[in-house]
Amino acid sequence: MKKFLTIILIFLSVFACVPPENPGAESSAGLLSPEEIEERNQECDLYLSFAHTNYSNHEYEDALENFNEVINFGCSDRNAEDIFSWMGRAYIEQGKNDSASFIFKKGMKYLDSNSEFLEVYAWNEGKLNNVENQIYLLEKQLALDEKNVSVLEKLSDIYSENGNYKEQLNILSLWLKISPENQKAIGEKKVAYGELGLDESTVDRERWEQNPSNIQYGLEYVNGLNDQGLEEDMVSVLKELLTYDRGNKKVLKLLGETYISLSRDNEALDTYTNLYNVNKSDYTVSLEIAKIYAVLEEYENAYNWVEKAINISGGKGETYFQRAEVIFELAEFCSEEILSFEDKIVFEISYNDYVTAVQKGYKRAKARKDFVGENNITKSSDWFMRPDSERDFTPQSKCYKWLNRSIKRK
Repeated sequence: MKKFLTIILIFLSVFACVPPENPGAESSAGLLSPEEIEERNQECDLYLSFAHTNYSNHEYEDALENFNEVINFGCSDRNAEDIFSWMGRAYIEQGKNDSASFIFKKGMKYLDSNSEFLEVYAWNEGKLNNVENQIYLLEKQLALDEKNVSVLEKLSDIYSENGNYKEQLNILSLWLKISPENQKAIGEKKVAYGELGLDESTVDRERWEQNPSNIQYGLEYVNGLNDQGLEEDMVSVLKELLTYDRGNKKVLKLLGETYISLSRDNEALDTYTNLYNVNKSDYTVSLEIAKIYAVLEEYENAYNWVEKAINISGGKGETYFQRAEVIFELAEFCSEEILSFEDKIVFEISYNDYVTAVQKGYKRAKARKDFVGENNITKSSDWFMRPDSERDFTPQSKCYKWLNRSIKRK
């Protein structure tokens, strides 16, 4: 019995004297008088001042020693914002990310609702590749402010880098509700759709369908359809956009181009005519109308529209080239296998316009000029058979009679 009591006394003498692991204000505040608490707080403020001065001077070891003094005084709760974030940063500056993670974890007891603290803690976890904890911290930060686009972007990047595209789509949906025109978010959502084997154009379609009067959303959806070669679908969307803005130049131009691609020339002509009525200062619109009329073999109308383009543009080489093309196509349409003198005259009229186009710097016209000049225009021998009194010649046949231009005798 005496031996047993001796063992008990030894046990108590050893373990009853072990101090608490982290004595501080949390365990001792109730034992301090107001005067003692005030004195302790003054000491904490003094060491905090030393610590932050050390940090500013890049004296990170000294800063950490002074921060620890503040903790030992029991001021962790009172000064948490001034301690744990900066201690962690000091460790990071020393390349000790593991130590930073340890101190950040301790700080979570006091700062789990502090956005700046959560941000730096999450960043450090990313450096340590502690992805799950990084996501947890960012989600806590997001819960404090659901419109924090910076956090949403970081979460999106993390899920993408780790191939978790379904979770990324959830984040991107939140991001696009806040910032619907953010190009990075839109692009990332398309990539995620692609990775999941889904139709990427759905991203633009859904966004447009939620706001069908938004012309920009509709055009972005149309561009996606164009990438897939879905031209008939493009027409449907563009026509609907015009119900909200009948004179939108971008929509009209794209619709006209799509009709041309689909060989729906009459509809293209109507569309470009509407575009001309809202944008008479753009000579390229008149050129497109001229090209369509030429395709429809209505050469007089084509010629008249090129004339408008020449006047609007101030005589650009491109417009003279297109006028030459209209006349060249007219001559090909009207001529037989063996060219008549009149056919050669019309080809020569086109040749003169090709020459003008080249002189005005439109280099594309040179090849056509050389070809027509070598093969299709009149020579002195052609004029030898004409009456001596004929000093020039204007086409007179039914196919050419509207073309009021002439060629001088050679």
